[in-house]
Amino acid sequence: MFGLPVWAGVLVLVGAILAVEIAIWRLLIIPRLRARMADAAREAEAALGGEVIRSGRASFAGTASRGRARGTGHLAIGPHEVVFVRLSPRSMLRIARARIDSVETTPSHLGGRKRRPLLRIAFRDEAGEPDVVGFHVGRDTRPWEEALAAG
Repeated sequence: MFGLPVWAGVLVLVGAILAVEIAIWRLLIIPRLRARMADAAREAEAALGGEVIRSGRASFAGTASRGRARGTGHLAIGPHEVVFVRLSPRSMLRIARARIDSVETTPSHLGGRKRRPLLRIAFRDEAGEPDVVGFHVGRDTRPWEEALAAG
């Protein structure tokens, strides 16, 4: 290629592919993800009627009743309810605060173990059966625990 060694041509080709990949992520994928996250935030906060104590991005770690389904979304705590809207597949989990039995920070959930702490909420479902759900809400779960204790 233009009198250059083969490895130089390969290097140029790999660099061009990486540049296109970065452009696609920056121009198409990241803006769409941000828009979907903003939509999830609006949906979660609307489900609370605009009365939000704490709200933010969270990773869903599953429920005992439904298994270890994972997904990123938006977690919002209101005075009467906790709402999580998952981005994909789009779904909403609602837990009445009156049905919450306990809240704790733990490194493990449903047999999985992580390095970062997990916010774990034990509650009773609509039928009164015990269930548990886990969320990764960042390194410091304390503000989330305090928001849940405040109600």
